[in-house]
Amino acid sequence: MATPLIVHWPGGIQDPGSDRQQVGHVIDVMPTIVELGQGTYPTEVNGKAIVPMQGRSLVAAIQGKDEPDRPVFWEHEGNAAVRLGKWKLVREGGKGKWELFDLEADRTEQHNLAADRPAQLQKLRKMWKDWAAASQVVDGGLPRKRN
Repeated sequence: MATPLIVHWPGGIQDPGSDRQQVGHVIDVMPTIVELGQGTYPTEVNGKAIVPMQGRSLVAAIQGKDEPDRPVFWEHEGNAAVRLGKWKLVREGGKGKWELFDLEADRTEQHNLAADRPAQLQKLRKMWKDWAAASQVVDGGLPRKRN
C-alpha cells in the first residue's frame, strides 16, 4: 500500500514542495501531533492502564531527515500485514495463508515469494505475532467474547 501524506507546516518544512520516500502508517499521526504539540500521551485513563501509543513521530521525516527502517504492522478484521524494508508479509482473513512480497522488485504485489523465501516469511511472521500479542490483537479479527 502506498498512500501519500500531504503536510502543510509553514516554517517547519525546510524544502516545501518536495517529496519524501519515508515509510509511515496512520499510527504515526498521533505521535507526530503529540510531538508538535509538545504534549504527552497518558499511560492510564480512569485508573486503568491503556495500551501504549503505537507508531513514531514523522516530524524528522517531514523536516527532511532520514529515518531508519522499522517494521510497520497492521491488522483489520483478520487481514494482517507487516512491512520491513523491501519485504511485506500479508494475510487475507484470519485463516488465510501468509504471502510474501519483495516491494523493490514487485511494487504491485503480484509475485508471492512465500515458497521461495521461507526463512524471511517465518522471521516476519514471528515479528507480526509478537507485535499482535503486545498490542492485544485478537488474531483472526474475531471479536472477543464478553463475560
